[in-house]
Amino acid sequence: MAEQQKLERVEDTVALGARLGQQLRAGDVVVLSGPLGAGKTVLAKGIAATMDVEGPVTSPTYVLARVHPARRPAVRR
Repeated sequence: MAEQQKLERVEDTVALGARLGQQLRAGDVVVLSGPLGAGKTVLAKGIAATMDVEGPVTSPTYVLARVHPARRPAVRR
């Protein structure tokens, strides 16, 4: 499912990430695509905030996959 939204403020992007993060379950995959400065990292930080991610959330640009350790498991290994 592809969805596109235009958000004007960083806070709106974080809030969208938080809403998305609350809906994610183990095994779900989120693909972030966009040019530099599109807000991918901000969205990832919003998602991470709802999953109790430990440590910094860095830019997902140029990364095939990035795992963030969290107290609430989101990825089945």
